[in-house]
Order: sequence, then C-alpha cells, then structure tokens
Amino acid sequence: MGLTRSVRPSGPARARFPPLPSVVGSGARRPSGTVHDTPRGACYPDAPREGIGACGKAALRLRPGAVIELAEWVARRRGEAVRVRGPDPRGVTPSIRDLGAALRAGRQDLVGIPTLSPPHEGAGRDLAQRALSADVAALAFATGPAWGGSLAGMRAASEGLPATPILLLDPVVSEGQVLEGRLAGADAVTLPVAFLDKAELRRLAQAARSTLMTPVFLVRTPEEWERARDADSKFLLAALPSGDLAETAELLSRLPVRVPACVWANGLDTPRALASLAGRADGALLGLGFPVDAWPEVAVVEARP
Repeated sequence: MGLTRSVRPSGPARARFPPLPSVVGSGARRPSGTVHDTPRGACYPDAPREGIGACGKAALRLRPGAVIELAEWVARRRGEAVRVRGPDPRGVTPSIRDLGAALRAGRQDLVGIPTLSPPHEGAGRDLAQRALSADVAALAFATGPAWGGSLAGMRAASEGLPATPILLLDPVVSEGQVLEGRLAGADAVTLPVAFLDKAELRRLAQAARSTLMTPVFLVRTPEEWERARDADSKFLLAALPSGDLAETAELLSRLPVRVPACVWANGLDTPRALASLAGRADGALLGLGFPVDAWPEVAVVEARP
C-alpha cells in the first residue's frame, strides 16, 4: 500500500515523532515565548566583515540587524553535514501536511508565512499557539545558531500544529539533513539551487519526496530557475536580498504561474509590504521582526484588480 497524505487532518490529533538524535540540542534556555535577539547592526557570530560572506547588500535578512550570506550559510551547513552523522531513516515517519496545498496557487491571493526561530521547546509551543490563533496557512523555521533557533523548538511547534505545514528554511545539502529536518517536524526542506549540482538536486529532492516532504528549490535568478526546472522542481522559493520591488516583480514574471512560488526578500516587515506582492506570488516569508499581532492581517492577502 502506498503512502498517502491528507491536507487537513480532522480532530485534535497531534503529530508525534521519534526521539531526536543526541546531536540535536534544545538551544540556550530562555523565557518561554521569547525569540533570540541578535544585537542590532551585528552579523551572525564570526561573520567576516568583508569579502565572501560579508554583511552586505547580497545578505539575506530575517530581522533587522541579523543577516547572513547564502553562500556562507550553505558552507556552514556543509560543515555540519560532515561533522554530524544523519539519523537512521528507519525511524523517520512520513509527512501528512502539504505545503503546496496550503497556498492558493496561480498567483491569485498571497499567503503570509511567518518565519520563526524558537530557541527552545517552550518558545516553540508558545509560537505554535499564536499561529493557530492567527490561522496562518504555513510556517517557516530558521533553526541554526545564526538565528538563535533550534530543531527542538521547531519540533515542539510542529507537535502543536496538526494541520499547519512547516518549511525548514535552513538549506539542506545532504540526505541526513533532510531526514533530520523531518524528525524535527518539517514538512518541506529548502534546496539552494546555486550551490548544488543537478545530481545533488535530484538526489535531495528524491530524499524529501520519499518521506512525503516538499522539496522547495531556492532560486535567485531566471538561470537558477532553469536549473531547478531541469531537476523537476514543483515548488520555488525566490530569494531577493535587495528587497527591490521592481527586481522582485521581474524575477516573478519569469517564473511559471503553474509552479507555486514564495518570496523571501529583505524588507517584508509590514502588512503594506506584503500587499505589494499580492497577485505576483503565491506566498511570502515574513521577517522575524514582523509583529505577531499582525499575522491574522496577512494570513491571506487578496490581490486587487
């Protein structure tokens, strides 16, 4: 019998997962419901101040004062993949939540996707309750030390969200990281197209689909979209560090409407900024600085004629 996935499970059932491997920590202990603060104006720990990986216009920002170069993020993830042994795939259960189905595809209405970074389980549970109250369609999690997050925090949030799909925003570069994300409750993983060859893209996409997860191909240029298409991409995350609306619109116009696309761009920190993308994308990642009280306002942003 093949695996099947329901979009909206009925009843109050909670997703349950096997114990996390010992290599996954819970992060620094902080008061429940708080999010780690990166000093304003500072880069992630040990970030170079110039050269490759420096804090500059090409850096991706989750909140004011917290930025990272995608190349440096991927390099760190490759280092982690070498140092940390992946989990046993026999203990991984398939996903039952569908990120693609959570979006209103076709570039009609825009779904706002909060980006979270809970440092421990208590914060994850608190944010899950806030997400349920706001009726958000999906969530994205940054779990690395650059953002003060943790896999344990994401897992705690996932267990409290029976029908809300979760995207692991940290780029995956190995099958072990795909399985590790699934063990922590992710229903989708991010594949950095520019830093993976065709064989790697196909292998990691297959690893995700084998557990009914959604492989999300992160692209920044039309050329990267062509590479994603060659790897049979069915879901895109368009990363635009500049936050320039004209540049964002240009890239989105080059992406096929039939393929669901979310935007990750600097400056998406207000409901007004989200509204400017309605009708251009299917979803958009909210920065960590986006006010929680405004989540209901951007859960679905209708495109104006």
